[in-house]
Amino acid sequence: MGTQHPNEAWELAKWMTWGKEATICRNTWFQENEIAHNMLPFITDEEVWADTKAKAHPSTVTFYEHVKDPYPSIDTHAPNIIMCNVMYFFGSVPNSFYRGERQPADYASTLRTQYNGYRDDWYKGCSEFGAVPERLVTVATPTDATATDATATDAE
Repeated sequence: MGTQHPNEAWELAKWMTWGKEATICRNTWFQENEIAHNMLPFITDEEVWADTKAKAHPSTVTFYEHVKDPYPSIDTHAPNIIMCNVMYFFGSVPNSFYRGERQPADYASTLRTQYNGYRDDWYKGCSEFGAVPERLVTVATPTDATATDATATDAE
């Protein structure tokens, strides 16, 4: 683990990314520094969206007024991203969100399970990692960590 307090780190990350107060602070920072804002709010709070539109550069207000709900995207730095992208995009996951056939929150568990399998296969098969310690084969999520996980060493 990267921290001895993974739950607190996860809560901070959620607050910074999805939190109402943090989103409004971020909007203010972009406006005060005269930088075009390039992030959508990830919460459906009306006050947050009104603040985002009010502090947006005039050329992006129309975009904010007509943008569809965001859906999860897979970052390009993830292990075995090719297989994830193949399954994600050829499986029409984003289109099913746009058409309203699936809700991202309802499908997140399935995507997480599929991705974790691809990730684990990548670590097992990657020569750069050689003999991967068993504790790293299945990577813990922030809420799965225990005191033992946080203090584990490579000497194991």
